[in-house]
Amino acid sequence: MFKELGVKSFILKAIEEKGFKEPTPVQALCIPALMEGKDVVVQARTGTGKTAAFAIPAIQKSFKKEGIQVLILEPTRELTRQVDDEIMSLKKFIGLRIASVFGGSSIINQIRNLERGVEIIVGTPGRVKDLIDRGILKLEKVKLFVLDEADEMLDMGFIEDVEYIMSKLPVSVQKGFFSATFPQEVMNLVERNMNEPEHINTIPPEEANTFTQQFYAISVESKYGKLKELLNEDGKFMIFCRTRMEADDLFYKLKMDGFRVLELHGGHTQKMRNMSIDTFRRWNNGILVATDVAARGLDIKGVTHTINYNIPEDIKKYVHRIGRTARAGHTGVAITIFEKRETRVIKELELITNDKMLPFESQDESILKQIRTDYYKAKQQNIRNERYQNSRNSNNRMSDNKFTGRSTTNKSSGNYNKNHKPYKPNRVASVS
Repeated sequence: MFKELGVKSFILKAIEEKGFKEPTPVQALCIPALMEGKDVVVQARTGTGKTAAFAIPAIQKSFKKEGIQVLILEPTRELTRQVDDEIMSLKKFIGLRIASVFGGSSIINQIRNLERGVEIIVGTPGRVKDLIDRGILKLEKVKLFVLDEADEMLDMGFIEDVEYIMSKLPVSVQKGFFSATFPQEVMNLVERNMNEPEHINTIPPEEANTFTQQFYAISVESKYGKLKELLNEDGKFMIFCRTRMEADDLFYKLKMDGFRVLELHGGHTQKMRNMSIDTFRRWNNGILVATDVAARGLDIKGVTHTINYNIPEDIKKYVHRIGRTARAGHTGVAITIFEKRETRVIKELELITNDKMLPFESQDESILKQIRTDYYKAKQQNIRNERYQNSRNSNNRMSDNKFTGRSTTNKSSGNYNKNHKPYKPNRVASVS
């Protein structure tokens, strides 16, 4: 029970209204650690109650009219708004003030909100840094700093901004890093900036996926027709495209063909993006066509299918895309429609998800055979390329040694004379 975690009555009342009965594993482990003032490094998937795990301690540690006491960084506007909404719902019985700051919206309005006085800030790194540089955002009273979706911050190139912001925090500030994965660069950030953090991992090593991965390899001409077939069954679909132009094109095609469809990408105004997300959340059936701006962290309940209409440029984005379905223990289907020339990627996707991609039963066996052939051809080509590169490097080293008159064997054996000068032929003056 939340009460046993030390959660105060005014937050317990809000939790009860939200319908939460028992804490999730990440909440049960994280809330007490943050309440005790420990730094934490938390590895947890989205959709597991991660936001409440840091939002509850953030509210409980804050006091009215004592300045900015909590700073939470999110990689995108959508996640900033989502976390802001979650904190608002949990603090409804206490008069704390929250501000969300992010690009794409009026900075003047955001400055006005800050000047009225707030206790908790949720923002994106770029806008937070901008407000610090303008002298608007003062962080000397911050007690808790939360870096959410740390690996996504790295992927989006925000780590330098994050480190700059952290340099403006008090030395004694408590820190919490939350992420689905912790690549080495993020762990380096942990080592440089955290004080003996408690590591919390709620992802079992061999966690079973609750979604089924399926694929269809098809010609470019048949691709849209196959998609319409898949959309004929009832469900809540998220369809991912690689670019804004591809998303626009697919959205208008589906709209013209009578489908109930919305669109989301970075080219829309923040108001349009908010409207699309809010509307799709309310729908039980329907379609959202999106770019990878919707692939990470968004908590949209009831998504039954994710469809990759285009493979992402960065293969790692695939994991985040398919994670929009089968959330919070539910089941779902992740479908990828490959063009025939793209099928060699299938084995790579199976490796990063540690799961098998199942072909649709109606698929021609010759296509499946081609997929296997493409994969082994690519593997052999990689081996040949590596051998060729190693051979070139070796030849280049030999060539350099011959030109300078130096011997790599003498150097490595300790007989190399550092004062030795390379051989230079005498210049011969030309005779006119």
